[in-house]
Amino acid sequence: MMTKSYQVEFYRHLLNSYGHPYRSRLTSVRVADCSDESQAVVRAIERFKYEWSLWDWRALADEYVVREDLKH
Repeated sequence: MMTKSYQVEFYRHLLNSYGHPYRSRLTSVRVADCSDESQAVVRAIERFKYEWSLWDWRALADEYVVREDLKH
């Protein structure tokens, strides 16, 4: 079975000083040796929660974006 690496970026939705919304990247987590994207998301969320001492990742981040990491 072939495994892949992924980058999972966590974002927070904020407003700038003019009241316009934007996304602020909190962190990027590289996850290696995953069978698919869903496994990468689960592992990245667990690492994000551990590093930020969170019970639920949504307590700090509003969304995440998953990209296949082509830089093995």
